[in-house]
This record gives sequence, structure tokens and C-alpha cells, in this order.
Amino acid sequence: MVLYWGLTELEINEKGKKIIYWYCPERIKPAIPHDQKIKDFHSYPDYPAQLTEFEQKLYYDSFTEEERELLLTDLEKDSPDYVEGLDLKKEEVEFFKNFCYSKDEARRCVNEFFTGEEIDLLESYLAQKYGFKLKKMEITCPIDKCELVSCCRDLWDCEEEPDYLLQEDPGFPLDIPVEGIIEQVYKIEVFIKDGRMHFKGVEGDS
Repeated sequence: MVLYWGLTELEINEKGKKIIYWYCPERIKPAIPHDQKIKDFHSYPDYPAQLTEFEQKLYYDSFTEEERELLLTDLEKDSPDYVEGLDLKKEEVEFFKNFCYSKDEARRCVNEFFTGEEIDLLESYLAQKYGFKLKKMEITCPIDKCELVSCCRDLWDCEEEPDYLLQEDPGFPLDIPVEGIIEQVYKIEVFIKDGRMHFKGVEGDS
């Protein structure tokens, strides 16, 4: 089974680019059973994780350089997670290995994706109604927990007000609600120096 998520690129600016992220906020009935969509679904916890302040900073990568040097430990070369030339950290690796949405959160994630028929109808509608192009990204089921974190809307941003409510448009062809949120995608440059990975922000930043 293949599901899809879609985005529309709006513009490229000095910060990177703006996109519209399209999703289904609520399905009354899933396209396929969740244990077929989500790998090892039975092992997901019943209740949402409560992140500590430290874990929140890991999740959002919001440590200052001073905090990273003080709090995070370089992986040793004999670690099975060590990658030559990359500045990985033990705590980050362990956190993202072990982090898992709850069952309800995981259901919400995959229910936001579209079936092949839905994404095709959405593509045609957006082109005719708004002149938007739709990028269709394939998600192959079953989805593992890393894909859920990387491909779905941020768990803690789901209360954000959408910019588009397509189901309120007259003549909207899908029988599911579809919303769109405009997001700024920041341009990040990555380079390796002295055997370590470094991140550079938007052009002009140091």
C-alpha cells in the first residue's frame, strides 16, 4: 500500500522557501487498518510521551552552541553508531532511536496522508482553483517510527490554524476535509571541517 503527502512550493526567498503543507485533519474511517500502515503498531505506547526540557531541545535541535558543548557527548569511534566525518552525539542518537509516538498520535499522523486517488483529485483541483502545483511524495507502508517523525506534521504544532480550508470551497471534489498550512523552510548549509559536521544558516550568516 502506498500513501502520499503533498506540498506546494510558493516562493524562494533569502531565508529559503515557503511551502504549503497539505493534509487531511480528520478521517472518519482509515484507508487501511493501522496495523498495516504502521510498522510494529502493537508496540506503540498508549499514552503520549512527556518530554523533558532536555528532550524538547533535542527534538527541536534548539541547543545553543555552549549548551551542546556542555551537555552533549561525542560518540566514540568504537561506537556502532559512529560515522566517520560526522559529529553525532550519544544522547541525540539514543533519543531518536527510542522516541515513539503514542497509538493515537501515530493514527493521527498516517490519517493525514492521502490515497492515490485522493492525491490525484487534489492535484487537479489545486491547479484549476488556485493555479498551484502539487508535489506528490510517496510513503510506502508499513511506516516505521522514524518516517512518522520525519514525514508528518510536528506533533506539538497540530493546533496551528490552517491557511486553507479546502472543504469549505464550493465544489470541492474530495469527501474528506483537506487543510493547508503555509510554512517557511529554512535554508541550511552543511559542511565538514576538521572531521566534524557543521551547520550554516541562511546565506550571509556565519
